[in-house]
Amino acid sequence: MNHNMQKLRKENNRLDETLCEDYQKLMTDIVCYLRGADINEIQQERVRYDLTLMLLDAQQRNAPLEEIFPSDYKAFCDTIIKELPPRSPLERLLERLHTGLLLIAILGSINLFLSKDGLYALLRLDIQSTYSFTLSTLLLDILLGTGAVCMVQWICRSSFEHDDRLVKRRLLLLWLFTLGISVGCMLLFQNIILLRMPLWLLAIICFSCYLLYLLLEHCIWKEVQA
Repeated sequence: MNHNMQKLRKENNRLDETLCEDYQKLMTDIVCYLRGADINEIQQERVRYDLTLMLLDAQQRNAPLEEIFPSDYKAFCDTIIKELPPRSPLERLLERLHTGLLLIAILGSINLFLSKDGLYALLRLDIQSTYSFTLSTLLLDILLGTGAVCMVQWICRSSFEHDDRLVKRRLLLLWLFTLGISVGCMLLFQNIILLRMPLWLLAIICFSCYLLYLLLEHCIWKEVQA
């Protein structure tokens, strides 16, 4: 994240703290919705800044929200988003690689530490220990990674939905679906070994993916500013 972006985000956070409780709640919903839009983070923070200033002005004048924003906040945000340039194809590609590398680093680390004697072998610097990568592990990692991305997108796109019962019902169905698929994968494919590798190699792969993730983040910011 570049210096200008950090300054803008800090300023937005500072201004947000000066809003009253109702306005803060509305801005939280708006920011959450913008996070799921096809615009880059600089545009998101600029929109956030402009809207926060509008709310602060209304707060000082004791003006009602209806005077500033239409009642359909989602449609209002969609109108703003449509007027902004979407991410370029290169930005989208870099974002997907960025997310993929982070997921590989996180899920790989989880697999490493949860594997049989994995953490113990690393602490003893036992280079002879191996990790067995099974088909069930591959399928579970894909399920967890895809589920995490979809969950974030769903939360962002449904930020203006305040039906708690509906949200809880959907979360319960998603949890039951994920649990069922996970148990099925473990029962059917846990004995199918795709490859074996030394534990130290898995640790290096996870660390390398995280370093590439940080490098790619720098490349994304350069592309955004271009």
